[in-house]
Amino acid sequence: MGAKLVREGMSKGAPDLLIFDAPPAHPGKVGTALEMKREGATKSTVRPEQRRWLAHLEERGWHTLVGYGAKDALKKLKDAGYDVRVFPCED
Repeated sequence: MGAKLVREGMSKGAPDLLIFDAPPAHPGKVGTALEMKREGATKSTVRPEQRRWLAHLEERGWHTLVGYGAKDALKKLKDAGYDVRVFPCED
């Protein structure tokens, strides 16, 4: 999927999700950039180009996060003050 997006013009390493509303817990920030990794992954799975993207966004006033699985990402977004609502689903 990532290779297809790059072929279509997306920059390699760009975060998976951009939220253009300032995170309520960090009102001085522009928005939030979220990079997703699989649950159980380690920090080393964040590739150098992804780290560069997140660093550049931080320098420009963005709040940046790496979510390790959906639960972790939702918790981090909630901690940032976003109104995160989780709906139960069947396994």
